[in-house]
Amino acid sequence: MQPQLIPESNYLMRMADGTIKQVNPFTGTEVWTVPGRGNRPLGVG
Repeated sequence: MQPQLIPESNYLMRMADGTIKQVNPFTGTEVWTVPGRGNRPLGVG
C-alpha cells in the first residue's frame, strides 16, 4: 500500500479567519492553531 502524498503547498495554510492549518507530510495529521491563543495562561482554580 502506498502512502497518500500531500502536496507541499498544503503543509501550512492560513485560512480566511487567520487560523493556521498545519499538515504533517509523513502521517497526514492535521493541527489547527488560533493566532493569539498561544501565550494565554491556563486557568488555575
